[in-house]
Amino acid sequence: MGNIAGMVMGLCRAYTFLIRTETRVTTCRQQTNPVGACTPKELGLHDSSVYPIPMRAITYHETGGPDVLQVEEKTKPEPASDEVLVRVEATSVNQIDTLFRSGVDMFVPDQFPAVAGVDMAGVVEEIGSEVEGFTIGDRVLGAEFPGPTGANAEYVASSPAFLAPLPEEVSFEAGAGIGHVGITSWRSLVDHAALEPKETCLIHGGGGGLGPIAVQLADRIGGRVVTTSSSPDRRDELERLGAEVALDYRRDDLQEAFLEAAPGKANVIIDGHLNNYFEFDLEVLARFGRIVCIEFTGDEGGEASFSQFHTRLGNWKEARLHWVGAPNAPDVSDVLGRLAALVASGDVEVPIAKTYSFDEAADAHQAMIDSDYFGKLILEP
Repeated sequence: MGNIAGMVMGLCRAYTFLIRTETRVTTCRQQTNPVGACTPKELGLHDSSVYPIPMRAITYHETGGPDVLQVEEKTKPEPASDEVLVRVEATSVNQIDTLFRSGVDMFVPDQFPAVAGVDMAGVVEEIGSEVEGFTIGDRVLGAEFPGPTGANAEYVASSPAFLAPLPEEVSFEAGAGIGHVGITSWRSLVDHAALEPKETCLIHGGGGGLGPIAVQLADRIGGRVVTTSSSPDRRDELERLGAEVALDYRRDDLQEAFLEAAPGKANVIIDGHLNNYFEFDLEVLARFGRIVCIEFTGDEGGEASFSQFHTRLGNWKEARLHWVGAPNAPDVSDVLGRLAALVASGDVEVPIAKTYSFDEAADAHQAMIDSDYFGKLILEP
């Protein structure tokens, strides 16, 4: 009986849809297009406010652990006149996604339910009337979506400011993996630290999601790269990608080992755990050195605010301290385009650690927390 009732309900919905469509066809031919075939847009079938079109998205209704993530059916977004609608082929998980999901410090979604994710790659499906530079069918990558927009969905409506063309030579997985970590690395090394050829660059924790990209960019700039990882296999991979030396950060003589590898000390330090390594950084920093802190969270290690590190630094060695995070990342489209070109030319590689389905999003977040990976964690719809 249950199956019969379900079939009857389905037939009723289909009949209602056909009646609505026939009415729209009649109206279209009377008012809009009396001679030709009516398009879906003219029929209103593209308009989710008239006939909602579902899509799947990874959402959370409250902050918490990976178990708050769920795959929900949401309405496919309608692009505004200045937006592009992208059909997502691949998206990814970043450290910042776990911060928003857990509600750490300033990383709290603007509204709930929130859609997770800041990176994606896909195909342009629809273009707003005011948009230039994109056509339907273009391959694109996107990152750093502001506000309630999340990338872990089957469709994303985005401003062109957060998109760039994805070359044919670059897979959707690599395109989805380069965005946030690539922009953060670029901003750290190029815009803030202004790393010069032959300068020594220390990158803490090179075995994480950002490290492999940062190591490659620093090497391609011409810097002498020293990085750290607890895994022998990851240290080998980091040296293959461009690090001159990869050290085990657990060793008791880490400072001595670094100074042996870089007697002139570090001109640039990229540090994602400033509370843990600030004193170490000061000891190995060269005069006029630059420390770049990535996505600082005030509760890590008990420090109250990033400004305290500025106070503690003072005029030490005439050094500079910078902070880089999603809230202060301008020129997203331009940097994305440059990164995509580097990947297309083979100058930068995007290591893929593992690919998950949307239904396995919680597992991907747990892997990120456990640091049980090398490279990028990819999600596919």
